Amino acid sequence: MPRCLLDRGGYSNCNVFLYQISTGDLVKIPNPGLQQYAGSVSQDGTVYFTRARRADIWVCGRRAQIIRYPVGGPEVVIATLDAGLEPTLNRTTDETDGSTTLYFVRTDCSSFSEGIYSIANADTAT
Repeated sequence: MPRCLLDRGGYSNCNVFLYQISTGDLVKIPNPGLQQYAGSVSQDGTVYFTRARRADIWVCGRRAQIIRYPVGGPEVVIATLDAGLEPTLNRTTDETDGSTTLYFVRTDCSSFSEGIYSIANADTAT
């Protein structure tokens, strides 16, 4: 569950949280002071999210990273997008073989065209 503030016409202080429905617990995913958003969680509690490369405010297309954060950490960067592209939404699918596939919307920041992409075996990708 991502949460951002609207600041100077842009988004800032973006963080991803893990919400446990059964207990009502809300836990902030560790953040090194950058913009984190577009989070989803797999069945085993692993959180997948996007991390921007700017600290002050979110800007589209600055070589954002897709991060895997298993329960208890540590985080692993599983993809870095080229400049001008941005992963804006993601969803996980737990496959029958026990692996996880991550689907994400990739936005071209100049044309705002979008496409759906996937990372197979996102649970073990590096």
